[in-house]
Amino acid sequence: MPSSAKAEQAMKRSRFDTGKSAAAPRNTKVATEAAAELSSAAIDFTAVPTSDALLSTRLQRELKALWNASGPATTAPSASSRASMETGTPPKPMDVASVVPLFKVGTLEMYRRFPEAYDMLMKHHNCTAVRRTLLKDVLDRIARTGAVEAVPSDAAVGNAEKRTQPWVRVADFGCGTGRIESIVVQHPAVQAIYAYDSEVPMLRRCLVNTVRSAAQCGHYHSVSLLPVATTTSERSELNSASSASHALSSPPVVFCGDGIEATKSATAGALQLCIRPVPFQAIQAGFLTQTQHPRCSLVVCAWSLSYVMRMQWGEDHWHAAVDSVVQSLLNLLDNTRSDAALVIVETLGNGSTEPTRHNTYTQRLEESFGFTRTWVRTDYEFKSMVDAERMVRFFFGEKMLAKLTADNGSRGAGEHGAADGTVNGGCCRLMECTGIWTYWKTREAPTEPLSESVEPSRSSPTHARTHT
Repeated sequence: MPSSAKAEQAMKRSRFDTGKSAAAPRNTKVATEAAAELSSAAIDFTAVPTSDALLSTRLQRELKALWNASGPATTAPSASSRASMETGTPPKPMDVASVVPLFKVGTLEMYRRFPEAYDMLMKHHNCTAVRRTLLKDVLDRIARTGAVEAVPSDAAVGNAEKRTQPWVRVADFGCGTGRIESIVVQHPAVQAIYAYDSEVPMLRRCLVNTVRSAAQCGHYHSVSLLPVATTTSERSELNSASSASHALSSPPVVFCGDGIEATKSATAGALQLCIRPVPFQAIQAGFLTQTQHPRCSLVVCAWSLSYVMRMQWGEDHWHAAVDSVVQSLLNLLDNTRSDAALVIVETLGNGSTEPTRHNTYTQRLEESFGFTRTWVRTDYEFKSMVDAERMVRFFFGEKMLAKLTADNGSRGAGEHGAADGTVNGGCCRLMECTGIWTYWKTREAPTEPLSESVEPSRSSPTHARTHT
């Protein structure tokens, strides 16, 4: 198994420049052509470390301790675990001063050197409204429209009610420390999560947070780590494939729980994770198609796609960069089994009860691709003004300190009456509005080919257009 140091070294070798991409496309066809030009460069995707390269001995011990402490599933999820799907797990008290620097840290340095400090701030980010959107509006719809046959309960249960095994595949790009993973893993239909970020230290925190959330929700008997993104049916084919970029370095690693027991249970399954350092440049260069990435019912890109635009800002081809990534993610959607959705999440401004930031690229999502936006409140909530100032300065900088407000209970509900999920009892907060852009593809009829026609629809709880 590759060491952690080797994983990071390999990631550095796999980085490449996208500065020679095509000029701004005017539509998705041009975006596809631009991506094709970009992918023609000699890029070795085998240099990207596999998931098991993240698993140091120390990290494995930490993950097993988390799993055992939280109590893996032996029965159906309890009422308390179902409640956690609504509110999330509150952050444990931590010594902020020992983890978070006193000064503002640059973005890249933060992700590489201070993942624990970043993760600590994110545990104060109240994403309850985002959680409800993903679990209730999106994943519930996917599960409801899924063509899934119920499997019999465990023989020991007798004639108990039939249940379905997890089957939904989720992909998250720019996963950071695992906010989205910690949410979607709590839905009982989710079987596999493919999480990608450019920085290895962030991915390790993502793995820890995902395993913790999986153990707490009670849906799984075990967690296994896939070296690369594959489905169970594809694994034997990939192992015998002649292409080196598709070969598995090792079989899936069951590092939490009992994989044998998971196959016997009708109320809990085996969660599969693939967590790899894949930057957006690789997505532009054709990583998903070249590696034959499994298609997914849900694809998420949260608080990360804006970085693609920033990397190209001031140049005339940022449209090509954004369009090629978005088109690649849309192509990854699998609507052969259920409705499928691409969800993009971005900040709409801090320090205000309503959105103040109007982003050019998110406007492009609506006008060029047909996404529909809603917005919610996602405030940062703190128990101590001292801790609040330290964490806000670290991430946002000195100027944002003036926007910290006393927690007096005055909060908005977001667009369409969406609950913001904020709670009373804190010392202070940094208000934040967040936009959620959703693109739906309705389930494909068995005899009909996939098409890209767009029809507006307001029937979805997320107010998203539906595509077929």
